[in-house]
Amino acid sequence: MKYYDAKYMKANMIKYAIALGFFLAATTVFAQEYKIQGRVTNEKSEGIPGAIVMLLSADTLMSTTLADEKGGFEILNVPRGDYRLMISEPAYESLDENISLTADKKPVYTLRQIHRVELQEVEITADRSNVVTQTATGTIFRLSASARKLNNPFEALREIPKLVIDESQREVKTNDGKSPLILINGVRTGAGISTVDPRDIEAVELIDFPSARYLKDGVSAVLNIKVRRKQYAYYTFNGNTRHSLPPMNGNSYAGFETGSAKYSLYLTGMHFYFHEDETKRSNEERGANYLKTSETRNNFNMQNLNGNIGGDYVFSDKDYLSYSITYTSSPTPPTTSEGNGLYTSGERASAFTKKSSSQSNYYVNSYNVYHKHDFDEERILESTLSFNLNGNRMNGNVEEIYAEMEDNRYNYYYDNHRLSASLEVNYSTPLAGQSLDLGSYASFRNDRIEQLTQPVFPYREWNEYLYADFSGKITKKLAYSASLGADLIFNRSAETENSYVRLKTAASLRYRFNAAQSLALAFRQDNDPPSIGALNPYNTSTNPLSRTEGNPKLTPEQRNAFAFSYDLNKSGLYLAPSFTYTIVTDNIVESGRMQDDIFIQSYINEGSYSDLDGGLTLRYNNSIWGYVGGKTGYRHSYYTANDKGSFYINMNANLRYKKVSLNSYIYYQRYYYNPISVTRQYAPESELIFGWKASNNLTLNAGMRYFLGGLRSESVTESSGYYSKSIQTHIDRRYLFNIGFSYYWRNKAQTPQRNKKQLQSSESGISL
Repeated sequence: MKYYDAKYMKANMIKYAIALGFFLAATTVFAQEYKIQGRVTNEKSEGIPGAIVMLLSADTLMSTTLADEKGGFEILNVPRGDYRLMISEPAYESLDENISLTADKKPVYTLRQIHRVELQEVEITADRSNVVTQTATGTIFRLSASARKLNNPFEALREIPKLVIDESQREVKTNDGKSPLILINGVRTGAGISTVDPRDIEAVELIDFPSARYLKDGVSAVLNIKVRRKQYAYYTFNGNTRHSLPPMNGNSYAGFETGSAKYSLYLTGMHFYFHEDETKRSNEERGANYLKTSETRNNFNMQNLNGNIGGDYVFSDKDYLSYSITYTSSPTPPTTSEGNGLYTSGERASAFTKKSSSQSNYYVNSYNVYHKHDFDEERILESTLSFNLNGNRMNGNVEEIYAEMEDNRYNYYYDNHRLSASLEVNYSTPLAGQSLDLGSYASFRNDRIEQLTQPVFPYREWNEYLYADFSGKITKKLAYSASLGADLIFNRSAETENSYVRLKTAASLRYRFNAAQSLALAFRQDNDPPSIGALNPYNTSTNPLSRTEGNPKLTPEQRNAFAFSYDLNKSGLYLAPSFTYTIVTDNIVESGRMQDDIFIQSYINEGSYSDLDGGLTLRYNNSIWGYVGGKTGYRHSYYTANDKGSFYINMNANLRYKKVSLNSYIYYQRYYYNPISVTRQYAPESELIFGWKASNNLTLNAGMRYFLGGLRSESVTESSGYYSKSIQTHIDRRYLFNIGFSYYWRNKAQTPQRNKKQLQSSESGISL
């Protein structure tokens, strides 16, 4: 028995040893860790420094790193298994592929360059939001992981240090007050930011020194949002709304989009309104023989409706088409005003009561088609065809009932219509190791302005704009861009014909000292054409004591701007002092004269003036709790008769803890000057928003607009014996509480996808 037991135990021990050996071998195999030691290159096998490499497992980020100066990267200690590898860099199409790791890998990944986004060198830091790319013409920022998880693109873009986001008004401006041209993947989008999913934003490029291609529309800044390639077929729904309490102001947005490997289709709608926005206004007018004062209260009403339908289609690897139809309308309820005043002339004085009512309705209907043909990897031909129909109808009445004088009653009616069309063609090609852009922009415009008591004002314009841009590197650290445009304009204002040629030039240099510092110099020569209202020779004023008459002989004023900027980006700190000096010649200025106690205001090309703007942009970013930043500066205008300046400041912050966030922004400039008037602001624009991420799809928010006090302004005009002063106080625009939410949903289908471009019109409509 003992012999049997010993023999049995020996046999079992052998079996256990064999089983244990297989187990240990399997454990060793499956627990072994590997490394991925690869390289990211372009089509010329040149390394791409700063490319972001991410390794994911079941949508969980396992590791992230940046390619070095030669494009190399290394990810260590990766367990055996299946992974998703993503590589992105704003100048190139992103790469997204699945890999199976059973041994060490030494792959080489080649990215295809996107020629519409200009990049040169990358600063290498660990945090994605601290990765800032400096180009010859501007700066490229990345959003943090926290910003990309937001459901609202306006809230996500607050993180960009050189932008000021007014989420309530759905406005995007630069921190020096400019309204940038907005592009998505290098294509015009108009109001298309609402359709962007922050999760898909790879980079945000702010072009401070635009090339001649964009100068045709007087653009002084360009915001280009690079949206990553979608990898799956998708259905998405995005909605957000925010309203004040009581409901004086608010906006709502909803969008649906679907797509596949060959096409995409989107539908969007937006509504924005002001309701019974009460304003108190005190007016004073003085001429040689009279004084008129009044106090009125106005109830302002406005609403805006916007709808878009569009999409794209991929015909082949070489041909891509994008299209859109946009309709915007403003069926506005009447705005009313009531008050009283006193008119004094010599020994005679008479009290009066005043009532007025006005109503405006405009529409913009735009059709746009964009086509891109790739001759090869580097030569691209782009064409954009646009057609627009729009109009603006406004009517109203003014009554002044005097106790001892003849009453004044005035009715007005405007019916404005515009038909316009344009064709832009752009060809991009390499030349001598640099980049060359050649283009043409041809447009036609036909305006017709009808008034109740004035003749019809017709305006026609033919415009041919030709441009060329040459850019690249002089040395590894020195990048440049140089461009030239020629504007050929033929117009007819009523019976006056004009034709002229204006040149537009732009040049910029950026020197990169090291991975954290760079210096930029730029020059821009641009032309600013007169508005349709400034050309209209017929009276458009509703004030019986003044007339406003345009000048059909006006020509564009010329702007010559010299700019300097320094950028420092290190350890979460972004610092950028900048100075711009602008000289304006053939200046379009208001002119005035008194005639029979009536002040007649018009416009002339006269003389020149200069403008100096200096400021400091500062942001500190922390990956845990958020960021704070802003810009402070001084703007001085050197007019002949009104030589003054003013400080300005904007501040923004985003603080977060787990699912709770706090956003705030403040913008304030005390004085605004022009040759014959000055406007003073008494309180800043300000907003405070608390957000709570209730789920991955839903964010609730509550906040207060104008939390630093109500809006109040004072404007003074003096010219040729005429003086006017107007004080406007917004009764309701103070400490305005608001609530809202944003919601985003998308499916998880698994079909390969590609980049799409949303194309919308830049047409803003016709108005006086």
